[in-house]
Amino acid sequence: MKKKMNEFDFEDWKRDPVVIKTIYEFKRRSALGFRKYGTTLAENNLSLLQWLQHAKEEAMDQVLYLQRAIDEIRSEQNNNRETTND
Repeated sequence: MKKKMNEFDFEDWKRDPVVIKTIYEFKRRSALGFRKYGTTLAENNLSLLQWLQHAKEEAMDQVLYLQRAIDEIRSEQNNNRETTND
């Protein structure tokens, strides 16, 4: 019997290697965070304002990583254009 779109099997995620890899990375990051800070996110007693500040700083870092990647792609494209124009 075919499932309806709003029904799913909790085992379906195991078919997708990208999801498996991402879950592994979350588990690894959680373990590293616990070793570094000695607490889990659930146990951490930061205020909501502190959590938001941390999230903002992480988002700012992400923008920097994205810009760095964009700069690298553009540099490679410019180098390729110069090579083909020679």
